[in-house]
Amino acid sequence: MRNYGKGSKNRPKNALNTAFKLLSIRGHSVSELSAKLSLRGFSKEETEKTIAFLSDAQYLDDAKYAVAFTATRAKHKQWGPAKIKALLSAKGISSEIIKKAVREQFEETGASEEEAARAAIEKWFKKNGLALPLSKKHFSKAVKFLTGRGF
Repeated sequence: MRNYGKGSKNRPKNALNTAFKLLSIRGHSVSELSAKLSLRGFSKEETEKTIAFLSDAQYLDDAKYAVAFTATRAKHKQWGPAKIKALLSAKGISSEIIKKAVREQFEETGASEEEAARAAIEKWFKKNGLALPLSKKHFSKAVKFLTGRGF
């Protein structure tokens, strides 16, 4: 991440251009994008105007971001709801939006938390060449694995 000082010749001309460049790389929450613009030396007023414009134009939407983040992390990384909730909260997403996104992923899509945990642990078993019944040592590791994944 580049840190453009106020006097830097390489600094993009305005906050909107910088925001579009950041959003072209990956989605951001309102809080994340606001922080990145501030780090790049844009004033609070410039940042707020840019965030407002992007939100009005639907380029920036915390609810859509939370749903997409939840879906990809649950499906591809096999994360559980606890880990997803914690990370979305750290990204500045409101608790209401987080609850709705997680509920949609784990209840409304038909993929229950239990099924997701089962898929994750089966993959872990296969990766580690394990089968049931587990020794106490491997059971402890399996519990740590699932806890680390947010189950």
